[in-house]
Amino acid sequence: MEEGVVDRSKLRKILYLYSIVIVMISVIILTTNQLKNIEIMYKKDVESLYNNAIQLKKKHIKNIIDITVKHIDRERINVTDQFDNNIDYIINSLQFHIKEDELNIENILKTKDRNEYDLLVWDNNKNKLNYISDKLLLNKSIKSEEEFINYIKKYKVNRYKSLQNKIIAIVVREDTIEKKVQNIIMDYVRKTELSVNEYMWINQALDDLMLKGEVISLKKHFQKQIINSIIIAISLILILILVIFVFEKRYYKIINKYYNTIIREKQELVMEKTKVENEYKRLESIAITDPLTNLYNRYFTMNYLQSQFLRFQEKEVNFNLAMGDIDYFKNVNDTYGHEAGDYVLEAVAKLLKGNIRKTDLVARWGGEEFIIIFPNISGEEVIKNLNNIIYKIERQDIEYKGETLKVTISFGVSHFLKSDNHYQEALVRADKALYNSKRSGRNQVKSNF
Repeated sequence: MEEGVVDRSKLRKILYLYSIVIVMISVIILTTNQLKNIEIMYKKDVESLYNNAIQLKKKHIKNIIDITVKHIDRERINVTDQFDNNIDYIINSLQFHIKEDELNIENILKTKDRNEYDLLVWDNNKNKLNYISDKLLLNKSIKSEEEFINYIKKYKVNRYKSLQNKIIAIVVREDTIEKKVQNIIMDYVRKTELSVNEYMWINQALDDLMLKGEVISLKKHFQKQIINSIIIAISLILILILVIFVFEKRYYKIINKYYNTIIREKQELVMEKTKVENEYKRLESIAITDPLTNLYNRYFTMNYLQSQFLRFQEKEVNFNLAMGDIDYFKNVNDTYGHEAGDYVLEAVAKLLKGNIRKTDLVARWGGEEFIIIFPNISGEEVIKNLNNIIYKIERQDIEYKGETLKVTISFGVSHFLKSDNHYQEALVRADKALYNSKRSGRNQVKSNF
């Protein structure tokens, strides 16, 4: 290209790109203004009309509620008066149900619906309650006729009468009155069809308002505005497609770069998450595991016992536990050293873990003490399993630095009882049984069930 001559092809591209940018900006501004105008007109006209209809609806609903509330109050008075009249009739006819100085309780309320009334009888001779309906939660510690009558008067509808050294009282509970009023009101609502007809009237009024000419005109205007917005949006989409086509290669490289960055960061996050999870598992294992024997430690076992004790209180399943202690373990430490003692503890722990069920749990309780937990098994089976473990430990040769070490172990067994308030009570019993095992010669199991 000669010096001073403008590259027309390059100039066309520049003008083309600037034109696209100007069109896009214009479309965005126009679309934004159109949407704002629609929003303003909607708030000004439609919301005003809608609020008027809502106010009309609220006013009519309030009238319905006021009428219903007045009807409820009126029916409550009528129901109370009806119960008063019925209870007068019942109390005045009681003498016809008294026979040979014995109350025929079953017949006293037979003339009326007995589920609506509650009967109480006070015996003056015995100075105590003789009968009370099951539905009444009466304090049965009432000790005098005066207290009895004061209790009866707490009810809005009540009558009582003295007959043959007895005071017979009939009362109507508040919930009985309210239930009957509720049934009457529900019948009233169904008969008058308030739940359907009244709302039909309101909806009809709302439809009439929406058919007004100004709403129809507003609707047409909105339709025109929406069509214009759709045309503008389509134009914008076409322009964007063109822009993407022109800058495809450049934007592809940029997007691919960011995509690869996101993938790499995601992989790093996954790796970091895995490291954190593994570290959490490692720390959790350290917190609940004895570092020497790799058995559960005392902290974990205490929490486990607490949870199993709560389960036992709910379901009362068999739950046995055994405290074990290596016999004369101090002699091993004194004779061969603490390193040898640790080796013995590891060997015994391995044997214990290999001779229990998968559902059982063995843990190091402290020093040379171990605890074995046997859920869902009888005490006889536990003792049988422990005797087998004692037999194997007694015959096990523990080779350590050219020396053959021999040890035995003693066990004490107990289980949870219904009377226990804490799992520690079962541990105390097991510890006492272990003490008896030691005192009886060691290398054996004793129970304290």
